[in-house]
Amino acid sequence: MTDARLDSGKGREPIGAVPCGSAVPVRWLRLGLWIALLACSALYVVWTWRWPLLGDSSLIHYICFLMERGWAPYRTLVDMNMPGSFLIEWAAMHVFGGGSMGWRLFDLTVLAAAAAGLVAIAWPYDRLAGVFAAVVFMVVHGRDGLNDTGQRDLTMAALLVLAYAGLFLVWRHGSGRSSSLGSRGGSTLPAFLFGFCIAAAGTIKPTALPLGIVLLAAMAVVLRGQGKPAAQAVLAGTVGFLLPPAVCFVFLVREQALGAFAHNLTTVVPYFASLGRRPPGFLLLHSVSPLLPLAIVWVVLAAGQPVANGAWRKWKHGWTEERWERAALLLGAAAMLAGFMLQGKGFPYHRYPFLVLLLALIGIELTRALRQRGVWLLLGAAGLAYGAFVLAPQSVMAVRKYDWRNQGSIAMMQADLTRLGGSALSGRVQCIDTISGCTDTLYRMRLEPTTGLLSDFLVFGPEQDPAVHEARAQFLGAVEARPPEVIVVVSSLFPTGPGEYRKLARWPEFATWLAARYRLCAQRTPPPVRWWGRVEQPPGYRVYVLAQCSNGTCGDAIPAGCGDL
Repeated sequence: MTDARLDSGKGREPIGAVPCGSAVPVRWLRLGLWIALLACSALYVVWTWRWPLLGDSSLIHYICFLMERGWAPYRTLVDMNMPGSFLIEWAAMHVFGGGSMGWRLFDLTVLAAAAAGLVAIAWPYDRLAGVFAAVVFMVVHGRDGLNDTGQRDLTMAALLVLAYAGLFLVWRHGSGRSSSLGSRGGSTLPAFLFGFCIAAAGTIKPTALPLGIVLLAAMAVVLRGQGKPAAQAVLAGTVGFLLPPAVCFVFLVREQALGAFAHNLTTVVPYFASLGRRPPGFLLLHSVSPLLPLAIVWVVLAAGQPVANGAWRKWKHGWTEERWERAALLLGAAAMLAGFMLQGKGFPYHRYPFLVLLLALIGIELTRALRQRGVWLLLGAAGLAYGAFVLAPQSVMAVRKYDWRNQGSIAMMQADLTRLGGSALSGRVQCIDTISGCTDTLYRMRLEPTTGLLSDFLVFGPEQDPAVHEARAQFLGAVEARPPEVIVVVSSLFPTGPGEYRKLARWPEFATWLAARYRLCAQRTPPPVRWWGRVEQPPGYRVYVLAQCSNGTCGDAIPAGCGDL
């Protein structure tokens, strides 16, 4: 760093200050923006309040349920998720409850935490910027549909913005730009918050860990440039950073799953990463598609103003706190975009960590433009108006149309399993599915499976893949030793097909074994659902009963132990 100290932010234009001639229109615009954003927030909560637990979250709920009954992730339950996903979801289930209402409360709590982080980040610039980013992020998340509530990447996004809020409070402390938290707690508490939150995000998906290390180094550089002591803050940040991985390590040791986790990292994780990959062009467009008009306006403002006023020539000089903060946000957005591209599947929730940091930048830039003149003012006003008056209301109205009452095949499957024995089927039933309703049904009925296979893609992949070869051997050995009395085969294959039960042809040995030992009890086609932007036909399923347990009608409960050898 040079001897010049970083600008403290004093003497900058007051929040909301606008050129004299446009003051009245901008004040009215700001009032309208606040009203629209708050109204959309209230309607979003009301219209999503009764959304059920579905999709990925129901699978991880089920794994957490099984963990409390002696099953161990990675060791007896093969899965590709990181330990933080299970620990956070387990904690949420115990705080909010394990049902749909508890998960709805968790989802809204995570969104509120993300909003708090965004407001803290934008506090010295414009409070409207943080609220704008938070509401747009919330309604875009809701627009993605019922299956994406409470997703791991949503929690990761909230942790990221909380981490950035902590980092910025450290930099702002004593500069006249800190919030009350930074003023009362000094820099130690925000530094610990930064380290803990970004490492916790990294225990969900590891892309946040290298970003955290770089930002921890940036914390020290900026503090030294400000002439402030850095050692205490960096130590607090380091302690916070090490805590979540340490908790995960203790968890794995306690579950006797440390070796199994390491083995999964070299087999299951690379195999899953190879599935359902999209072209780079699709991923780039999809990463920002819900915010494309806002992103275009942001790029024009962020790049156009420095070019117009010549500030780009001075980029090596005068690195104020504001420039450091924007650079840190840009770095984080780039890192999360890279993570989205590396995952390669283009699932809507995969983009949340990127979108939340991008929205922080967009909100700050658009509200900053309201204090400019001419075309910059018009662009900022247009971007904010589009977000608050078009994108947010459209998203909320779309959410209202989603049919949460129709839960696809779950109620139908639950009725079938209830007829076949209900709670007595615990340990005697096996799903061949991932997130299409079967494990969701077992969770709702509190039924344990016969084996630890919870993801069908593990056995219906290419035989030569080590993860598939190992999963097939383990599963077939387990069901031959103890045949489940009921097997439910869902017609689709996660993540990209094929459908119509064609996945069985990918493993002829299992298909032959199933045909020889089991009788088809029922084949169901559930009604169409509208869980997001379009109506879809959910996968069907088949119910197979062990031949020696079949009574010919497939309508009576299976006698306990009829499949014992």
